[in-house]
Amino acid sequence: MFKSFYEKGFELPAGAFFCGLLHFYGLEVTHLKPNSIAQIAIFIHLCEGYFGIAPHFNFWRALYRLKGLL
Repeated sequence: MFKSFYEKGFELPAGAFFCGLLHFYGLEVTHLKPNSIAQIAIFIHLCEGYFGIAPHFNFWRALYRLKGLL
């Protein structure tokens, strides 16, 4: 990320669920591609907006599988 992005108000979704997800998988924000960040944001919105619950990690793991590049 560039400093100018933050000066203009660009920020990533850095809620507790997002940070916990990165910590669990041992990732940094810079490891994610824009589509990955969008998928996480969509999941959070689905839980909070549609289901009316806080995002839950076990629900995340039931829906998604992490695939690494080897």
